[in-house]
Amino acid sequence: MKLKSLLKMVSASALLSVSAYASSTTTTTTNDNGDTVVTVITKEGNVTTTVVTTTDAIGNQTISTKTVTDEEIVEISRGFLTLPDYVSRNTTPDVSWDVVEDVTLNQLIDTSVKEIKVKQAINVKVTVLGTGVTRTSTTTTGSGKKKKTVTTLSSVPTTGKMQVGNQAWATVHTGNEDYVVLNKITYETTAEPGDSFKFQAWYEGGTVRTHNDDEVLTLVNGDSIPTNKASHEAVASAEDFLKPYLNVDNTLKLGSLDFVYVAELTHNTSQKNDSGYDLQDLIILVSVSPVYSR
Repeated sequence: MKLKSLLKMVSASALLSVSAYASSTTTTTTNDNGDTVVTVITKEGNVTTTVVTTTDAIGNQTISTKTVTDEEIVEISRGFLTLPDYVSRNTTPDVSWDVVEDVTLNQLIDTSVKEIKVKQAINVKVTVLGTGVTRTSTTTTGSGKKKKTVTTLSSVPTTGKMQVGNQAWATVHTGNEDYVVLNKITYETTAEPGDSFKFQAWYEGGTVRTHNDDEVLTLVNGDSIPTNKASHEAVASAEDFLKPYLNVDNTLKLGSLDFVYVAELTHNTSQKNDSGYDLQDLIILVSVSPVYSR
């Protein structure tokens, strides 16, 4: 058999087909305010659409409708195919392959501790999801009846850094919201078993927060997100920054090997009731993957 034909057979055997089907379920509940909440979950193939409608119990008016569409990503296990460099005519080549089992985040790193520990050799990629530190300034002009006061909201630069193992500290973000480019990898490295992740962030003129501080949260897939409103209506909240990664119940819908750092930089935990404690001053996404070797 020709080597090309053999490769085609191996490739064909790796294809995974997902049969298309449709199903729908409807659940009706009542919330604490006595409103009726109807949840309709429709699944067609690998796409699930959830629609939650809340109706006022008194006026029978629709209060809110929230729709979330989730496309399930079917992952195929990785593997290696080993072929000889040369094949003599009229001979059968020896071909071998190894399948690599899928891994979980907990098998690669320990996120249950403040200083995340690495368990296996991994690749690390960092992207910034948002930064929201702002400053208000007031300017007064004129006097008497012509006196006019103008309040201006401006974005304040922030800086975020990470250290992996004994490597040098790397800047993963610097600047205000204008310097955030979604889906852009701002830092990429590898880590070895026994290494740890260190994180620190601050705003211009502010106190440095680190991974050890209560003002810095580590969140993984399925965790509930901060529901604090932004300090100003013109500023994005943590929920706004994380919106592409949310389930209908406001829990995180991250990749299986992702986690996020959420940092509050302008207030401390004793000021949780202050409007400025909004946990959206800097949010970064960290993606890891195993280092495969043949």
